[in-house]
Amino acid sequence: MGIGGGKRYLPALVALLLLAGGAVLGVLQVYWVSVASRAEEARARLSLNRGVLAVCIDSEEEVRALLSFARVSSEDFAVRNWERFSDALAFWYAQTRFPGLLREIYIVRRIPAGGVLSYSREKQRFLPSALPSELAQALTGALSHQDSSRSWSTVTLEGWRRMVALPVYPREWRDPFALPVGAVVVDLDTLFFYKRVVPFYMERDLADFPYRVLAMVTGDVLAKSGELNVTQPPEAVAAVASLGAFGAGQPGGRGPGPDVFPGSPPFLDPLLETWLQRTQRDAAPAPQPPTPGSFPGAEARLMVYYPRGTLAGTMRAQQALNIGVSLGILGILMVGVVLLSRLYRRSVVLRAREQEFVASMGHELRTPISVIQATSENLRRGVVSDQARLPRYAEVINGQIRRLAGMVESILLYSGLESGKTREPAMTEIQLPALIREVVQSIEELAEQRASRISLFTSSMPSCLCSDRIALRLILENLVVNAIRHARPGEIRVALTRQPKDMLRIVVEDDGPGIPLREHARVFEPFVRGERSVRDQHPGSGLGLHLVCRVVALLGGKVTLESPYITIARVEQQGCRFTVVLPFQEHCSEE
Repeated sequence: MGIGGGKRYLPALVALLLLAGGAVLGVLQVYWVSVASRAEEARARLSLNRGVLAVCIDSEEEVRALLSFARVSSEDFAVRNWERFSDALAFWYAQTRFPGLLREIYIVRRIPAGGVLSYSREKQRFLPSALPSELAQALTGALSHQDSSRSWSTVTLEGWRRMVALPVYPREWRDPFALPVGAVVVDLDTLFFYKRVVPFYMERDLADFPYRVLAMVTGDVLAKSGELNVTQPPEAVAAVASLGAFGAGQPGGRGPGPDVFPGSPPFLDPLLETWLQRTQRDAAPAPQPPTPGSFPGAEARLMVYYPRGTLAGTMRAQQALNIGVSLGILGILMVGVVLLSRLYRRSVVLRAREQEFVASMGHELRTPISVIQATSENLRRGVVSDQARLPRYAEVINGQIRRLAGMVESILLYSGLESGKTREPAMTEIQLPALIREVVQSIEELAEQRASRISLFTSSMPSCLCSDRIALRLILENLVVNAIRHARPGEIRVALTRQPKDMLRIVVEDDGPGIPLREHARVFEPFVRGERSVRDQHPGSGLGLHLVCRVVALLGGKVTLESPYITIARVEQQGCRFTVVLPFQEHCSEE
């Protein structure tokens, strides 16, 4: 393959490489987006599981914190001093968000029979009371075993009540089967726990996720969020217990010190410190809990849903969107590369046309300059002695100057059109017959040289109209000159007619060889000359029809080409027909 052949196939090779590279980039982009989407789904699922786990642990810690406050030392039990215990409960009521979690709290002495005290929230102290029968029966059964290794016992009562018995053993005891000297009995409302405590932490930690709290046995809905679509599967399920496997008391008990209430933590207990920080500042660090569902005694399931369908479906939609956006951007880049390639090729073609234009204009300008130079030189040397021939020489010089001025005006007009600095049309009243006579006189010499005759059909044209005189003359001159130069010697027909809705129709026909159909799309482009014109070396710059098209557009009209065309007699003619349709007014409006 020669050098010329290589240049010929180089754009196709570059385009092929670009398409292959774009395909490879598209595959890599789809793979990368898929991997990133799967990783994002895993991160979202892990974050959701951690949030659900934190909700379960934080909710249970509310109960464990309450049980941590419900501890009485054996010394206070021996002397029957309940002041510090009362202060601890008052402090809990002042700090907690969920006072409804505690139904009642009792101090039971001399188990299994003895005095009973219950806490009065209004008076903030313990008062003599009677232990409800169901609590007494459950307490007797729970503490009937003489096993001091048990730090606390729980019994589920009717409904959603749960009793927690915290035994108090003597301070000095060595018998592993010694009986406790008393107990603190906490009556919990676990239904309140599932209806209020768990939803609170859900709204705090997972506010955007719909949820349901279902009873383990019956499946009843204990709590749920406002907007919930239960047709979709839950994204996370955790067993949540009102009281888990973490103990609250210690054998023998350990009470608060004498100077801690009110206003400060009752004692250095890590659980209580965490609870107080979360209660007062709502910023407790999440502990490292066991896996959801491992809580013993769980009475409900926490089911958390994704807010917009399923997590997998949302991630697939996001993945599809990311892939679409990525491929769209890649496609835009590829289109940009193709457009740049086409613009480059177009610039190369335009540069070649401009070079051809310069060469053609140089030849066109050289002819009138040579004629003017030769004629003026003859006059200067006195070669012309016959005075009668002087007007003829002057006419030749004047004609060539007009030709030269027309070329210059065309170049200047094209330069102004391309730079966007054209003037607005100067609308004036034009006597159309007079304008046509001027145009015919200006091109009469060229028509005689080409053995062409101009036939005018102006019977139905308006005699006066409001338009731009210079623009209208340029349209007529360029169309007629183009027909004279490129058609065979013969008749050039020019028709001006008035159309409905105040439209002026200008038609220029010739009987020449015509323009091939493949060249029609480029006829009105700048510097474009037909293959026949270049081959036969017809003079011209390739700007005439382009200027006609641009000026017609400025006047709000339209120009079309037909080659071959159908005559009025319904006969197909091989030549060209250019038709210009312009809007006009008979009189210019006065401002």
